[in-house]
Amino acid sequence: HSKLPKMNRIIAGFTIPRSIRMLTLHGGDALLPAMVKGRYIAPLVSKRVAADIRKRALIEGTFGEFVPNEGGWDPKWDIPKTMHILRPHKGHLRERTREKRANKITTAMAGMPERIAKYEQEVADRRPKKDIHYMFTRAKKVADRKR
Repeated sequence: HSKLPKMNRIIAGFTIPRSIRMLTLHGGDALLPAMVKGRYIAPLVSKRVAADIRKRALIEGTFGEFVPNEGGWDPKWDIPKTMHILRPHKGHLRERTREKRANKITTAMAGMPERIAKYEQEVADRRPKKDIHYMFTRAKKVADRKR
């Protein structure tokens, strides 16, 4: 900053706004942030103030030229707008995983008759056999209860 020319802040009794002084001294670089020795340095003129200066230049008809110490706006300072591409709607999780769940169910149902038969056989095998031995043990338990 020491190499930059000194500027009179008051011209004809009018105090020049800091943002206009910074744009006069630094040009478009006043609108850009900087990294100095690995540290972030904020722009000398914030985006909000720059937007106000640009809007005033459009209203006053000084857009397209910058007059030092007076104002205006140079079109080179405009930041190009980025195009935002619309992404498809995310939807609900159940809608996104519906096909996967349907495939899982159909593959599970493919072997279901065999699995059901196997389960029914296991249940039947767990039941006690109704043979003569079963009948005598059952009769003994009933007799013991009556005593």
